[in-house]
Amino acid sequence: MSAPIVQMNNIEKHFGPVIALNGVSFDVKAGECHCPLGDNGAGKSTFIKTMSGVPKPTSGELLVAGKRMKFASPRAAIEQVNAT
Repeated sequence: MSAPIVQMNNIEKHFGPVIALNGVSFDVKAGECHCPLGDNGAGKSTFIKTMSGVPKPTSGELLVAGKRMKFASPRAAIEQVNAT
């Protein structure tokens, strides 16, 4: 079984008192395709945006090819992932 290309571990995102993401963990392995599903307000867009670096997670970690990453912007995320 292959190692994940992207891992998100215990991601939390708070907007003031609003908890948009609470302990989300997720990984993607080579050849996989995922589609976030859920009701309006469930955090799908926040999850995808957090994966790309905007907004920054309140807590948790993002790993790409096993390396911990922090992205300054979506452009930086693309550049770092392409360099990996």
